[in-house]
Amino acid sequence: MARVLDEDEPIEHWTLIGDELDLLAGRTGPSKLGLALWLKFFTVEGRFPAGRAELPDEAVGHVASQVKVPASDLGLFDWEGRTAERHRKTVRTFLGFRECSVADAEKLTARKRSAAGNAGPSGSVRRCCRSCAENGSSSPAGSGSAG
Repeated sequence: MARVLDEDEPIEHWTLIGDELDLLAGRTGPSKLGLALWLKFFTVEGRFPAGRAELPDEAVGHVASQVKVPASDLGLFDWEGRTAERHRKTVRTFLGFRECSVADAEKLTARKRSAAGNAGPSGSVRRCCRSCAENGSSSPAGSGSAG
């Protein structure tokens, strides 16, 4: 379930700027809105949303007004088909990430196991996320639709 945003968050974290707007050129309707929301969600959360419920209503409204697509069009967005795959690839490429490979997941698992005894689960998770970012890969399984 999406959290409620504070008053400044839609503008601070969900405003499309510069090249982000260029990325949306030529797209229309639900596809344009969905891609814009996935882009901003990924920059805020480091992963893709698992579904509409993870997107704060305030963010949807703010982004919809920027891309001039009714927020209600998000209900028509394809969350799992070929368009969704292309959108995930577009966002990863734009932000300088790549899909997590089996080798990446194995490295993270090994690091997580070695770190679990040292810093507890929260420190381990932070280190794994930092490792993904350092390697330019999106988070492995359990991270929304990162794969």
